[in-house]
Amino acid sequence: MKFPVAFNSRCLSVVAFDKSDMGDTINWTYGTGSYTTTDFFCLVERIDGTYPDDCGCQYLALGV
Repeated sequence: MKFPVAFNSRCLSVVAFDKSDMGDTINWTYGTGSYTTTDFFCLVERIDGTYPDDCGCQYLALGV
C-alpha cells in the first residue's frame, strides 16, 4: 500500500487494522512488513484461513 506522503528518511513502523463494518462475525488478522519511505506490504487473512482480494485496511505509519 502506498503512503499518501512519503517519509523523508525511513518508515519506523506500520500498524494495520480493520476499517470495515460488514456486520459479519468473521475475524480478520492483519500483518505488515517491508516498509519503505513510500509504501509497505500488507497481508490480511480471515480467521477461517481464506484471503480477500485486497488489503482493505486503515493503518498508522510512523517515520522520519
